[in-house]
Parts: sequence; structure tokens; C-alpha cells
Amino acid sequence: MVRDGRVVAQISSEQVENFPAAGRAELHDVRYVEYDGSGAVAATGRADRAVYYLDSEDAEVAGAVKLRSVSQEASLTAEELHWDQAGRLLSTGPEQVVAVIRDDGSRVQGAGFEAELRAKTIHFSGPVSGRLVAETAVDE
Repeated sequence: MVRDGRVVAQISSEQVENFPAAGRAELHDVRYVEYDGSGAVAATGRADRAVYYLDSEDAEVAGAVKLRSVSQEASLTAEELHWDQAGRLLSTGPEQVVAVIRDDGSRVQGAGFEAELRAKTIHFSGPVSGRLVAETAVDE
């Protein structure tokens, strides 16, 4: 994906099936890399399969889904996720479980995951469990 002459993301896959009349492409064994403004890797991801909707740029990914945000120092794992491009919203169904793992050792998992990327917030509508590592101030 190129915007304003700059590569912002790359998607690779073992197999792609295009269905232009239906407005979608189906990908198998998917890898994703997103770049920041300086060209450094900002995020990575993988999934067994994905459906990409050409008009909306929405996507559904499934099967051993793993996403990693460099800036947030966090990863998430799931079996299914939906990406809403217009709302910049990543979500699952109410029964789907997502685990969020931070580099500081925090790990939270729950059902009904929703992440609003503009606001940098996550929400679970179902049961949640895990461990949060509290940030501590460093004495000078």
C-alpha cells in the first residue's frame, strides 16, 4: 500500500483469490507489515487467512492471528478479528477471546474485544482475566 508516494504497509500471502464482482479478495497464510512516517516498522501481523473488502478497506482475519505494535510495546493473539477502516476499530464477536500481552509482563485476556486505535483504548464486553504490571516512577 502506497500513500503520497510512500510505502505505508505491505501484505504478503501464499495464495490470493480475487473476487472483483463481490468486491473482496481472500488471502491465505497472510503476513502484514506497517511502516511509520520515517519508514521504520510500526506494526506486524500474521493470520492463517483473511478477507479484504476492496471498497471499504475493511478486513476479517482468522486462524492463529497475531498482531504486534512496536510503539505500544504490545502484542495480541486471537482466532478471529475484524478491522473497520473508517472507524479505525479492531474487534471480535462477543464470544471470541483475545489476549493482550505487553512487553512489561502484563497479560490480559477477555471476550468481546474492541480496540479504538485513534483513542488508543481497548474494551472487553465479556469476562476478563489477567495480570497488569504497574508503572513505577524512577527516582532521580
